Amino acid sequence: MEFNVQKLHAALASGQRLMLTGSNVAAFSYQGSWDGGCALHSAAMAIAMLGRLSHPLRLTWRRGGAEAKFWERAEPHYLSGITFDDLSTLIRGLDWGLRPIVFEGRQTHVIGFCEREMSRGWPVIVSWRERHRAQEHAVLVVGVEGRKKGRMFQAHTLLALDPAECEPSLTVYNARLTWTVPSRGSRDAQMRYVTASYRRLIVVTGAISIRAVRTPVGRKRKPP
Repeated sequence: MEFNVQKLHAALASGQRLMLTGSNVAAFSYQGSWDGGCALHSAAMAIAMLGRLSHPLRLTWRRGGAEAKFWERAEPHYLSGITFDDLSTLIRGLDWGLRPIVFEGRQTHVIGFCEREMSRGWPVIVSWRERHRAQEHAVLVVGVEGRKKGRMFQAHTLLALDPAECEPSLTVYNARLTWTVPSRGSRDAQMRYVTASYRRLIVVTGAISIRAVRTPVGRKRKPP
């Protein structure tokens, strides 16, 4: 018998609000209507999932600690946006035992990279653009959906948190990146991006995973 299966990152807990597992800390970071910080919002959520940020929604409020340190480095890029190479440099510079891995290539290769990193427990930020447009958008991949028959699992969708969309309720994602297998004579997969408000044909342009290479020292998750 064949089933449709979702594999979701264990660091997120669904409910009326999206929370970090084992706490009452809200995990979703909103992008404003005119800021260019989609990759930064995605990175803040990813880093919180790895235990290095306690309150990803309160970066600008804190005068000290990890949130203030992240915001100090993120603020210069907040309105203009940030490339994955610069985001990698920013994350390494935090010295929190995180190792970002930037990956670029054909869509099928980027999808495979996202699947592999997610299977190892590492959150992944993926960038995409609409067909025939240059402006890119970044979202945080938090799960994979696919068909399971016996021991075989064939993925067909990346489940993502889009900081420009509404906070998800009763689930851990608010966007879907679904692909079709390349047809004969086609070099790459066809990608479709779906949220509650729109559906678009897109091109996936790259990804950055965030790996934890050491356990954070002296950081305990506490309620707000």
